[in-house]
Amino acid sequence: MAISPKTLERYRQLLDQQIAPHLGATMLQKLRPAQVHEWHATLLKSGGKDGRPLSARTVGHAHRVLHRGFERAMRLEIVGRNPAHAVPPPKPNAAEVEILSADQITDVLARLVGHPLYPIVAFALGTGMRRGELCALTWASLDLDGAVVRVERSLEETAAGLRFKPPKTRHGHRSISLAPQTVDILRAHRRQQLEERLDHMSA
Repeated sequence: MAISPKTLERYRQLLDQQIAPHLGATMLQKLRPAQVHEWHATLLKSGGKDGRPLSARTVGHAHRVLHRGFERAMRLEIVGRNPAHAVPPPKPNAAEVEILSADQITDVLARLVGHPLYPIVAFALGTGMRRGELCALTWASLDLDGAVVRVERSLEETAAGLRFKPPKTRHGHRSISLAPQTVDILRAHRRQQLEERLDHMSA
């Protein structure tokens, strides 16, 4: 399975910072489930930068990288078992997602009227699109007459720079209906862009 450059960067970071320093001295064939369990405890207690604790979510990410590495080693017949399979990663605490109420959304938009970010925030709130998807949009992605936006790609930042990438799944390719108010805001934003471009060309 192909791995995106951003994901590969994250895997390497987890390997360099959380896996290799703690388990790198142990031969693959000799690593035992009990050591994986102890590794989890160490990371939770002091596996972060300057010995700070790591969240259960980050430890889970590191565990999955270790697990995938052993699965590949098994396919290549380098090892006969996956010690990470016998030990489940720590469960992250269920974090409640705070959703803005209708009144809060109205207040946010009212405070941003006249600000350059106003059309972007209004569009984001009106569609629920991810940040990378928003950054990858062009006017060609929008059908203002049909009140629809097509989500076809995302923008991500890697060590090598910015890159566009397709959605991870076929469900990521989708069309989102736009509310009349959002369409009006986008039309006004488009007119302003064109006016500024003409002013710049005539200057």
